[in-house]
Amino acid sequence: MFFLLCVYAVRKGFENMTRYSFLFCVITIATITAAIILLLNKVNFSNLQPMLSLPIMKYVQGTHQVAIMPFSDLFVFTMIFPNLKNPQKIKKPLFRGLIIGAISMLA
Repeated sequence: MFFLLCVYAVRKGFENMTRYSFLFCVITIATITAAIILLLNKVNFSNLQPMLSLPIMKYVQGTHQVAIMPFSDLFVFTMIFPNLKNPQKIKKPLFRGLIIGAISMLA
């Protein structure tokens, strides 16, 4: 599916691909939700018992890596912005996405 998306972006342009990004997000979220629901009866909750058995620095490093990943996309998109037809219109959605990402990480 990712390969087909790349082919479509090359043929039709990056802006057309971004129009359909909402559809791809909905499909991805629905797939992940279905997988979680279908695999819930296979989960062995006794495997979740040994919590906080590692040194505190391991948790700090792991939390930093997990927290930085969603925001690394912003740096990638800043390289694409100069190639858009109207780069001034992208600032508001970019900051809105940044705020939504930060709130979801805090939750």
